[in-house]
Amino acid sequence: MNTTQFLLNFADKIEQKEIVNQSTAIKIRSYIRKLEDSTPIELFLIVSGIMGALFCAAGIFSLIGHNWDDYSKTVRGVLSILPAIIALYFYYRAIFHHPKSRPWIEASSVFLMLMIGASIALVSQTYQLDGDFTKFIKVWAVLTIPLFYFARASGITILYLGLISVLVVDLSFGWFGIPNVRESENSMWYWYLLLGYLPHYYFALKKKSRLQSIRIVYMSYVVYLSLFLAMMVTVKGNYFLWIATTSAAFYLLGKRFMGENSHIFARPFQLFSQSWISILLIALSNKDSINMILGNDSFVHMFQLSDSNSLYREMNSELSSERLFYFVLLMMVMVGLYIVYFLFKKHFKDVSKLVLFTPLFLFFVMILHEYLLPVWMVVFLVNAYVLLLGLNALTTGSENKNVAQMVYGFLLISVLLWLRYFDTDWNFILKGLVFIGIGGVFFLINLTQKGKLERIIRNKTRRDDY
Repeated sequence: MNTTQFLLNFADKIEQKEIVNQSTAIKIRSYIRKLEDSTPIELFLIVSGIMGALFCAAGIFSLIGHNWDDYSKTVRGVLSILPAIIALYFYYRAIFHHPKSRPWIEASSVFLMLMIGASIALVSQTYQLDGDFTKFIKVWAVLTIPLFYFARASGITILYLGLISVLVVDLSFGWFGIPNVRESENSMWYWYLLLGYLPHYYFALKKKSRLQSIRIVYMSYVVYLSLFLAMMVTVKGNYFLWIATTSAAFYLLGKRFMGENSHIFARPFQLFSQSWISILLIALSNKDSINMILGNDSFVHMFQLSDSNSLYREMNSELSSERLFYFVLLMMVMVGLYIVYFLFKKHFKDVSKLVLFTPLFLFFVMILHEYLLPVWMVVFLVNAYVLLLGLNALTTGSENKNVAQMVYGFLLISVLLWLRYFDTDWNFILKGLVFIGIGGVFFLINLTQKGKLERIIRNKTRRDDY
């Protein structure tokens, strides 16, 4: 049962119980129907329109490509620009005859983008133009950017960001087909083309609201995944700090603009950022993993030139310079993040300080591990932080009646405790007593929540009787 039907049934019920008279009930039902959400129907029309555009584009390309080499050069030249002309006609119809129809706008934009790419490919093949695949992508992407602003189309976001993501990744295959992913020499073009898209995302946001539409949610998923892939191959060194810092930044952004969206999957920045921070902290909660991760990203390795061979010294020098650059950039991003938070604190509501300050905590953990504390003490601090993060999620979720947050807290604590159960060197008696005590704490929490649940049920029963 959807929300509209529930409210209509409620209006019928209060009319039957004579809480309101018939004329008032009719007005209530009329008002509810006016507020009925048309988003699911419009979304279906947009998706079906985009799918239709994709299949039509594939069909047109197949028809034109049939016996391509048998045509004369003049015919091939005309056929090369024909897809773009057809698509421009439908785009013109969408903008000037159906400007308020999102399905028309989105479908025609997708169709035009694909036909532009087809025309570029056919023209370059017909006239033997110089250039490689990356140059083709650059030209195609640059010609696509205006489509975001002429009619504010967002359906092409996934195609555009997927297209420019190819510029940042150099994928090759080694022995036994094992993929090797590294940064492409054209990676800077990704950032230029991303800057061309981001104003569209910003303009689509509801600046004064913490509740965003499904359009923004969809774009947020695509933007996050594209940025994460790009940073994964471009960043050199301090990976765990970069993950924590960017996750905290996305978490803050999500809280500001999507904090009131109904469920966690409608808040992609919070979903991804909290997941990554949890995975990162769990990974650092073990002695062996913390030695490996912090050992590779230590301050010493950032500057040392260990090999006596001149070739290796030159390679190490270049790598150290890159690491130093990205470390300085990381510090600037981290400082900027906290400056923004403290300057505009009133705009960020319900922010978990433990999630937000995880990058700062890990930075100090890195220093403590490198210079001040033994490994076991650093591991203890990380485990305590994870436990505190889980308990905070539990209590906050209980106060706000947020089941997803409570499940997240339980899951985080459970994973941490089960991992410690198997990798701690305590004797069985001590381990058994500790875990029985922890289990007792969970039962105690269960009892306190049971009383709250019974009170809610009693209040609900009284309302139903009324």
